[in-house]
Amino acid sequence: YEIANGDWSSDVCSSDLCFMMIQQNSGGTDLLQLQRNLRNRRKKRNKIMQFTEHSLELSIMELFENEGYTHQTGQDIHREKTDVLLSELLATFLRHRYAADFLSESEITSIITQLKNISGSDYDANKRMLDLICNGFTFRREDKSQKDLFIQVIDFDEPERNFFEIVNQVEIQGREQLRIPDGIVYVNGLPLVVLEFK
Repeated sequence: YEIANGDWSSDVCSSDLCFMMIQQNSGGTDLLQLQRNLRNRRKKRNKIMQFTEHSLELSIMELFENEGYTHQTGQDIHREKTDVLLSELLATFLRHRYAADFLSESEITSIITQLKNISGSDYDANKRMLDLICNGFTFRREDKSQKDLFIQVIDFDEPERNFFEIVNQVEIQGREQLRIPDGIVYVNGLPLVVLEFK
């Protein structure tokens, strides 16, 4: 009965064993219907098995897009492989966020360079970057007659003003080898989350 209703997993035994059990226990149940149910279960199982890492990756990219993220592939973005920041996106954010403060292009470049050149061990560099992202920092203006400017690279007060991107298969040249994460979540060009799909 359970087999006839498709409730019993055909994975438990080989098809020959299943059919022997069916013949012994069918009690008048239509054997052709039982065979169809088993075939349908195998087809469903095969479809599930065909869901590859690539399929998973594309599905997750779609979920991010549905949440308002811009999706790009690593091939679509133009940057040096050693750059982990999306500098152009960060520059665009800074231009918009500090338009009233008249940041010059060279000041924007200086801010980005400051973020790129954080040194130390991986732990220390990540800790410093996290502090700059969460707490902001004071930036000294080129024109000494202007007050120092407090810079925040993420707008926590108005999140909709940030640029949210999901990028898959971006190549990053590390110290020792080339890495290609399945996905990276960027906010204003800052890589905040690395995704690996299995």
